[in-house]
Amino acid sequence: MREKKTMSRGAKQALVEGLIMAVLAVLGAIYGVPKLGMFGVVWVVAAGAIALVDLYRALIKSRRVGRNAPTAPAAAKPAAPQAAPVEPSAPPAPEQPEQAEERLRKLQSLRDEGLITPEEYEQKRQEVLRDL
Repeated sequence: MREKKTMSRGAKQALVEGLIMAVLAVLGAIYGVPKLGMFGVVWVVAAGAIALVDLYRALIKSRRVGRNAPTAPAAAKPAAPQAAPVEPSAPPAPEQPEQAEERLRKLQSLRDEGLITPEEYEQKRQEVLRDL
């Protein structure tokens, strides 16, 4: 049995808008360019560009709906082989003082710019100092 394909509301709206703009572009080419000259050309180009964008949006949105549509359950796949357990590695080497200074300066600038809270700043600062 074939699956019924549907379009989302946004895809339908984009399709209708694209078709309307395509009609306006054609009418502009037939009637606007001879009577309005350069303005008619600008009208046709603008309407054509908008029509193309809307039709492209409709195509993309309709494909997205098709991908997210429910499908028949897939056959069970065999489980992937498990990797051998990894032994814990040695603790990281202590930071060089220059690296720690740079990290502290970066933390300070983040706090000054309001990107991190003073509590977050203090917590990260303590981590950096602990790694020395």
